[in-house]
This record gives sequence, structure tokens and C-alpha cells, in this order.
Amino acid sequence: MSREDARKILNLLDLLAVEVGATHAGVNRLEARFDGLEGRLDDLTAETRSGFDRVDRRLGNLETRLEDVETFVRPLR
Repeated sequence: MSREDARKILNLLDLLAVEVGATHAGVNRLEARFDGLEGRLDDLTAETRSGFDRVDRRLGNLETRLEDVETFVRPLR
């Protein structure tokens, strides 16, 4: 193999290493963004679940009050 061929091969390997490194860095950035989005989704899921729990409690309280009113009105009929 001539020196020129060896130099071309080394240049191509250097270029390949740079491209692989850039791709790896890009993948790391995407993973970090995905982790951030996943965390925000978890937060939204917890907030939604909390909201539904509050609605369930309020409906339960409303049902209890309605039962109290029905119990109060029943003898008046």
C-alpha cells in the first residue's frame, strides 16, 4: 500500500470518527430532551390524576349532602 493510499484511509477514518462522535452527541441531546419530556408527561399525568381525585371527592361530598337532603325531605312528603 502506498503512502498516499494510507493517508487517504487515515483521513477517511478521521472523518468517520468525527461523524460518529457528532451522531453520538446528537443522540445524547435527543435522549436528554426525551427524558425532559417524559418527566413533564409524568408531571401532567400526576396533575390530571390529582384533578380527577378532587372531582371524585367533591362528587362524593355532593352525594353525601344529597342523601342528607333526601333523608330530611322524606318525612315531609
